[in-house]
Amino acid sequence: MTKQTKNMKNAMRSVALAGLCLLPQASLKAEGLEDVKLTGNVAYFMAGSANSGAQTTYPELNHSLSLPYNTRVSGFFDFYQGDNGYFGKTVVEKGLTDRLNARVNIEHINEPFSRAGFGLSYSLPTPKGTFAKISYLPMYINKEGEKVDNRQVVGFAAGAELPADFSVLAFAEVNVAARKGVQWGYGEVELAKKFGEDKRFSVGLNLQLNNQGAGNPVPEVVPRAVVRVGF
Repeated sequence: MTKQTKNMKNAMRSVALAGLCLLPQASLKAEGLEDVKLTGNVAYFMAGSANSGAQTTYPELNHSLSLPYNTRVSGFFDFYQGDNGYFGKTVVEKGLTDRLNARVNIEHINEPFSRAGFGLSYSLPTPKGTFAKISYLPMYINKEGEKVDNRQVVGFAAGAELPADFSVLAFAEVNVAARKGVQWGYGEVELAKKFGEDKRFSVGLNLQLNNQGAGNPVPEVVPRAVVRVGF
């Protein structure tokens, strides 16, 4: 078995494990299967090399699963070229109030479980056709169940539907407890144009905002082309 095939199998195992572990324990029949909704897209990013060494060209699978009891499981998997493996994240949110959620971020770095962060997220009030959310994860554990020191992550995500079938999306994460001070984690800003009768196909410009090392709060900016097909 090649390393790339092994990485792909590990990634699929991660998706399955996340789904099994994060479903509510109460029977879905009590709420009805109509409460379960899966959406997502498959994307392909294209760019030159990054000075930071970050991967820039790869396919990505995005998913979002709405469940009963005001629960949502979403995330992505990036499948890197050659022997560079994959990176994925599963985000589980359980509504506590209309806007406040309990949140868990599970990271998959070439294996089903690498580390997980625990905290809260809050959906900001925004105009129709837009969204904005902030999150704070003050505690992380590794795959051995041990607390990860010097890691508290603040996140932000926002998006808007624009005229003429354009859309804009941005997200970012910052580690506010890093040893050498506030450190940029990762982010993206994307402007895309939707096509087709059902608007499931899009082409866009994606700015990849990469980590540049310990103690550096400023991201590296890498422009990329991206195509997406929704499901």
